[in-house]
Amino acid sequence: MWANRKASAMWRAVPLAKIVLRMATFGALLGASLGLVTLIAFASTVPAPKSHYQLQIILSGVKDGVALAGLAGIAMALYAGIIHRTVHKPAHFRFAMLIVATIVSFAVVQHPFHIVTLSEFGIPLAEWVLWAFREADPVLIPLFIATIAKHIAIGLMSLYTTSRYIRDASSSFSKSRAPTLA
Repeated sequence: MWANRKASAMWRAVPLAKIVLRMATFGALLGASLGLVTLIAFASTVPAPKSHYQLQIILSGVKDGVALAGLAGIAMALYAGIIHRTVHKPAHFRFAMLIVATIVSFAVVQHPFHIVTLSEFGIPLAEWVLWAFREADPVLIPLFIATIAKHIAIGLMSLYTTSRYIRDASSSFSKSRAPTLA
């Protein structure tokens, strides 16, 4: 009886862990690309020795990306493991996972685009966006667009990860229920 419970728990654990690993891996790639955008945007302000600070900017981007996507992956895995123990409607499940990842992405997004930070300064978000585009700051606009692209990329990766989870969980479940030869 104990072995049967253990086998039934294991068929769910591996696909849930893969959600976190896939999202964290994607976060590393996303963070590295955002680090490159940051380097391009702030190329003139990087102090000497540039090679040292460029590496620090890239590593910081990777760390932020892994933290953001990893947290989204953990939230997705918890949602799938606790609330959706079985998936009856894959389209609804994908949408729910997209919502979970988007909420985490909006909650964890870094400065200066965090809505709480803007409200602390007394600047409404719409007014700040209009100011950024009116001033046409060559540094601010690429970072603003990169932040929007980051949210979109996290959402798209959550859809891909959810599709892979459904496939992995169903194959793992069928393997756990296969008859064993005694």
